Amino acid sequence: MQRFETTYFNLLAAFKDEIKHFELKDEVVSIQGKERSMKNPITKEYFKDYSELIELEVDEILNTTAGYRTSHIIIRGKNVFKLLYFELTNYIIEISKNDSIERQEVINKAYRKLLDNYNTILSTYNKIFIRTVKFIEKSDIEDKQFYVDFLRAQLSTYEVLLNYNASISAQNIRQLDYPDILKKYRFYRYIPRELLIKKEDLSFYQQYLKP
Repeated sequence: MQRFETTYFNLLAAFKDEIKHFELKDEVVSIQGKERSMKNPITKEYFKDYSELIELEVDEILNTTAGYRTSHIIIRGKNVFKLLYFELTNYIIEISKNDSIERQEVINKAYRKLLDNYNTILSTYNKIFIRTVKFIEKSDIEDKQFYVDFLRAQLSTYEVLLNYNASISAQNIRQLDYPDILKKYRFYRYIPRELLIKKEDLSFYQQYLKP
């Protein structure tokens, strides 16, 4: 038991350390006091909460003219997940315009695009997360549910949403069995359904909530 917990908490420490080093930069344009992201496709309804993501509000003023300002912002740590989820939602909405693509394939394509664009951030994070899940499952401890729930408690809302879509994307990859482990322990039973992309997709997502 002691050996298990030592390894388990070392994995959690590595997990937290990886997140601590997350950093994204963005350029923000302010026109007559109304801000809009230039680089990331954040829509206006999301942008009203964008200030919550900014740890260092203004890194550098690039240019200032009458009523027009461009500046750099830096987004760090767990705040990065909110931005990444908004990116993912935009990918899903765009790919969904092709009615011939089934919903799971839409999510798969969207998440793969996110991985391609943010691989330096998500690659090691995903590896540690999956390794931790598998480590719990393969151990001989009795209360595995407790340690899965404890892992779940370390995740922010937007981390859960990103991992949720990652699990759906990985369903058809034979060597990635961790989605079945997460379903077994009902990892997503408290997922914030109001933040799912489409409310009418609830029946689709429902199949991933329970084992």
